[in-house]
Amino acid sequence: MLDIYLATPYTHKDKLIRKIRYLNVTKKAAILSMSGYIVFSPITHSHPMTELHDISNTWEFWSNIDKQYIKSCKCVVVYTQDGWKESIGVQNEIKWAKEELNKPVIYWDGSDQNLIDDVSPLLYKYVNLIKE
Repeated sequence: MLDIYLATPYTHKDKLIRKIRYLNVTKKAAILSMSGYIVFSPITHSHPMTELHDISNTWEFWSNIDKQYIKSCKCVVVYTQDGWKESIGVQNEIKWAKEELNKPVIYWDGSDQNLIDDVSPLLYKYVNLIKE
C-alpha cells in the first residue's frame, strides 16, 4: 500500500508553469521518499508522458488513474504551491479522498520547517499507525 498520494496543481495554459509545477512537486516527492515514505506523485509520473507523447494533461483524462492511486494510499498530502485552490484536479482529489474514501488530507506548503513541525506528526499518525 502507498503511504502518500502527493496532490498539487499541474494544468495551465503556459507550458513553462506546467514544467515549474512538475519540477517543484518532484523535488517534494523526493524529500518525502528520502524520509522513508512510499509516495506517488501523479505529476511526476504523468508530466513526461504528456510532454513526450502528446497525452492530455487534463483532470478528465487522468482522473480514473489518479483515483486508483488515491484509493490505494493511506493519506493524501496536498502540496499547496500556487494554483492549488483553483485546480479542478486538486479540489476533486481532496473531495474524493475525504468524502468518498474517508482518507486523511494533509496540507503542506513545501517548507522544510512545516514538514518537520506540522506534516511529519500527521504522517506518523496516519501512515505509521494505520493497520494495513
